[in-house]
Amino acid sequence: MTARFRLPAGRTYNVRASELARDRQHTEVVCNILLLDNTVQAFRVNRWLDPNKPIRKQLKRGSPYNLNFRVKFFVSDPNKLQEEYTRLSCP
Repeated sequence: MTARFRLPAGRTYNVRASELARDRQHTEVVCNILLLDNTVQAFRVNRWLDPNKPIRKQLKRGSPYNLNFRVKFFVSDPNKLQEEYTRLSCP
């Protein structure tokens, strides 16, 4: 049984379900090594991943797990951004 993580650039990252059962370790691998946020879109519902809980326990449905990651931007002062497109994209 595997989970497929789809990254913003279209690349996929497959993980065994046994790895998802590990406590905080695998969540940190996905979020830190892939340089992503803890935000995930799962089953067309936006959810936050809690890094203190296993990913597998945070999903309501069973296998297969298909997760789409999105990158979240946070800028304290959007007016300091140099590119107009990026400045308008920040809330």
